[in-house]
Amino acid sequence: MTQTSTETVEKAYKEAKERYAAIGVDTDAVLKELKKLKLSVHCWQGDDIHGFLNPSQELTGGIGVSGNYPGIARTPDELTSDLSEALSLIPGTHKVQLHAIYAVTNGKKKGINDIGPEDFSYWV
Repeated sequence: MTQTSTETVEKAYKEAKERYAAIGVDTDAVLKELKKLKLSVHCWQGDDIHGFLNPSQELTGGIGVSGNYPGIARTPDELTSDLSEALSLIPGTHKVQLHAIYAVTNGKKKGINDIGPEDFSYWV
């Protein structure tokens, strides 16, 4: 995070802390409690269910979450960078749940039934 970004976040937190204090919420105590929780993040929250097996496949019906939003992660590196940033800002210990479509096959075309543990070594 750049110095400017850090200053901006700290200023925003100070303001939020004051607003929550006005209604009786101690944000420092809340963050301390949050450190005790484990958060489970689904991988698709970073790229809206595109994955890496068929990344150019159109979202159709079903569970399309938010559409093709600006800044969507397009590669494993972009997705892990986004996840790392988000998890660095959330207190506590967390885990990421991966679906089969997030296998990293290094450009090799594979069907969903052809992927194996080796296709997830990127994530380990």
